[in-house]
Amino acid sequence: KSVNIKLLRYFDVDVNQLNSAIFNHSELDEFTTFKSEKRKLEFYFTRILWQSFGLKESIKYKPTGKPKLNNGFISISHSHGVVAIAYSKNKDVGMDLEMISYKVDVIKSKYLHQTEKKYISLIDLTKIWTIKEAIYKLFDVDTIFFKEHIEVCTLHNICSVNVDFNGKILQPFIETISIEDEFILSYAY
Repeated sequence: KSVNIKLLRYFDVDVNQLNSAIFNHSELDEFTTFKSEKRKLEFYFTRILWQSFGLKESIKYKPTGKPKLNNGFISISHSHGVVAIAYSKNKDVGMDLEMISYKVDVIKSKYLHQTEKKYISLIDLTKIWTIKEAIYKLFDVDTIFFKEHIEVCTLHNICSVNVDFNGKILQPFIETISIEDEFILSYAY
């Protein structure tokens, strides 16, 4: 009830066929700076999805890159032709979307806390990765490291997580959602 999440799947589109009229002045300026077609599509379809929320507010960005709104809180993620937006009127939110793939297994030594080494399936590893990404986006500081500061204690749809934030243990609300047995989405507040 406190977080609204929407997803949009898009397919390869010629960027020259996109309707740039959806952008305000600053968005169009930003869009034209992107060199990558992939990045242009992500930006465009994020704006298309954001319009479906009906809030008539532009997405801006903090110096850290975290998206922000004047009224409410937002988190954005992209993965393999899917864009996801989490919005809350009154709670800061972090969200991550990831396609289930072997990538998370290849890099697990970089993000698994010592107590998480029992998790070996790609689904569990993807959940842990998206949980940690969501927490990182929520806190928006570069002093939180996945392996050292974020410990997933229980891994269910609603997860128990300890975050060591400047010596204090915080336990944000975390939920993971499987999407079409292809993606994992996790959000935190």
